[in-house]
Amino acid sequence: MNEIAEGGCDVCIGGDNDNQPEFYREGIVKARKIHRCCECGDQISAGVKYHRFSGKWEGRVDVYTTCLPCSEIRASLCCGGWTFGALWEAAAETFFEDMTTGCLAKLKTAVAKEKLVGRWRKWKGLAA
Repeated sequence: MNEIAEGGCDVCIGGDNDNQPEFYREGIVKARKIHRCCECGDQISAGVKYHRFSGKWEGRVDVYTTCLPCSEIRASLCCGGWTFGALWEAAAETFFEDMTTGCLAKLKTAVAKEKLVGRWRKWKGLAA
């Protein structure tokens, strides 16, 4: 099948994540320099808004930058938590097989829908 199945969305990306931070801070900020999205690896150019997380996990302070489309996909379709940097691997393992049009409907922006469909098409072997 080369099309996304019709129906509601009864599937989530990923699963439970027990690795909770000791503390964290997050926000949407404007990039002052070039960053890379921790999920898709796309460049986040200076002047572009992105989702920034900083916190302490297992005794280590880290900062994670996420492009807004990946952030929206993660917020809308990850039900039991997530691990930074594993969104698309988890989608391939637990989500794409059962993804439906109802899952796309959970996303608000066209750019997030386009990114999700593009990744699904690549997973299906329909895109380069």
